[in-house]
Amino acid sequence: MLTQVATQRCSDWGGNAAGLASEVVVGERVIVLDDPLECGDLLAVVAPVGVAVTLSVTTEGRGQGLNLRDGTRVGEIPEFYGFAEYVAFAESYEQSGDVTAKGVTRDVSLSLTFSAAARGPWDRHGERWAGDGRVWLRFAVTCSSDAYWGFSPEVSKHEPAVEWRLSAADSYSLVVGGETVAPANDDVDDLSDRSGEGVTCAGPVFGIPATAEGATLRVHPDGPMRAVWSDATAATKWSKGPPPAEYAVTFAPL
Repeated sequence: MLTQVATQRCSDWGGNAAGLASEVVVGERVIVLDDPLECGDLLAVVAPVGVAVTLSVTTEGRGQGLNLRDGTRVGEIPEFYGFAEYVAFAESYEQSGDVTAKGVTRDVSLSLTFSAAARGPWDRHGERWAGDGRVWLRFAVTCSSDAYWGFSPEVSKHEPAVEWRLSAADSYSLVVGGETVAPANDDVDDLSDRSGEGVTCAGPVFGIPATAEGATLRVHPDGPMRAVWSDATAATKWSKGPPPAEYAVTFAPL
């Protein structure tokens, strides 16, 4: 029996193969594969006529199989099917707020660009499964801020640079099915000295029902801050935070 993994609509395991075990089951015989199959790989198996040949893949204790003779799934993880893994979501958030330290106030701008979102029961970055009937929704974000370099150079104004770290847990929330969900990740990105660079920040990750047809992403930027002068530092925070925003997220089924 000869089977080839598709070259289209195929995603290599890449870096998300932690805790991965794959095997081919021929009747009662189990053949452990040393490496997971990748796009375009060929699998050759000698099997008795009529005996089921099943490819089984287990990741971190949860797995499913595929009958290679007729293409039917065995012990499937249902949250993988019936929806698009990648969600088209393109929005931009560009706002500013005021930071006050030692009686001096300056504005700090923030730019967040959302390029896409991914939805599925397995979070390849966090290497974890969502609960039964639920999936992870992860947003891709690039970010920049003038926090460190946006101060006035006029000595009389004495404006500080601001060391600012954007907290995913404090900066986002999601409304789905009437429920407000907090991010499942606690990533903190340093926005100091990044004016205009457009680096990739850690986007928020939410656990949501697999049957959800849409959601609303709320953005309310926050995180720990420190004002920095040439001769002093001071703890600080928003004296007037950037205005919050809401964005509709739509899931298009396959």
